[in-house]
Formats: sequence, C-alpha cells, structure tokens
Amino acid sequence: MPKFELKKTEIKKEDGFISYADFARTALNNTPQSGFSIDEMRKRMRILDILDKEKLGFEEMDLNNEDIKILKSSVSSMKWGVIHKDIIAFCDAVEKLGGE
Repeated sequence: MPKFELKKTEIKKEDGFISYADFARTALNNTPQSGFSIDEMRKRMRILDILDKEKLGFEEMDLNNEDIKILKSSVSSMKWGVIHKDIIAFCDAVEKLGGE
C-alpha cells in the first residue's frame, strides 16, 4: 500500500505549522461545483477519518488505490486562496502518488 508523507510546511498557523494533512483536509472538504453525491461524501470521509482517527500531522498515511484516486481528484479541482511554494510541492507530491 502506498504511503503519503504528511510533511510540515513553512506556513504558520496558530498552534504551529500547516502540514500536508491540513492541505489534504482542505481539498477533501472543498465542495465541487456540482456539490457532493452521497457516494462522493463516503469516499472523501474515508480519507478524512484516516487523518482524524490517527491525528495525523507530520507522519505518513497509508492509502489504497481508491483513496489515491479520490485525493488526486480533490486536489486537482481545488482552487487555492494564496500562492505558496508549499502548496505547489503538496500538489506535486499528490500527483506523483501511484494507484492508477
């Protein structure tokens, strides 16, 4: 099963620094233009549950092929509100994940 490293970024938040886990949560919670189907909600919630259950911050996350597909789709459709090199690095890391 592929592992996705949840790196720490240079972007500060109140209690430390933003991680790739934070970026993943943001992308997965981002509403598609057409909204969420129940099936899409379930698929995204599976990944969010992994992030939340394990309280993942700066570790690695195990993803199956379906999870990778959903994460890639969520990240590729995300419109970011700021320009930052760490966001680009995160998107590049997601794109390089196997699973197709």
